[in-house]
Amino acid sequence: MWKDYDRLIYKSAPISQRAYTDAQIKVFLEADREREKEDPKFITPYTHEFQNLTAFRRGEICPLLWEDINFEEGYIYVRQEQIVDRANDNKHIIVDHTKNFKDRCYPLGDPELELLEKLQKVHDQYYPESPFLFPGKSDNGCITCKCVEDYHRRLCN
Repeated sequence: MWKDYDRLIYKSAPISQRAYTDAQIKVFLEADREREKEDPKFITPYTHEFQNLTAFRRGEICPLLWEDINFEEGYIYVRQEQIVDRANDNKHIIVDHTKNFKDRCYPLGDPELELLEKLQKVHDQYYPESPFLFPGKSDNGCITCKCVEDYHRRLCN
């Protein structure tokens, strides 16, 4: 009964084709930083830069709150994600768990701290009322995964 489905399964790609090289990531980061300088209020490049620095899932980045950042102890607490609710007109909603249902603490290094410092200045100037690191015009107030994905696709083209 199930053997017909085998033809629908893609063979796994080699790791070299599943991940970006350091050179490609450097190009992304340079493009993000250039865009941030051109339009500091545009939050998507900061989100994309954060994703490239941390390798977080987009769904985990979008709903991050400032209260999830512990600057004193140097970590980010990851405890929720943004998903697309297909039963509710494909709205982006925030759920109180990560994809694998495991909260985690991510240690902050110098690159992440530099970005967060830059982001905090942008946030204070343009988004002082938002609790989100990456505010947006979605129903829940944060940037959507789709927005970050679309930005990434434009960079790749």
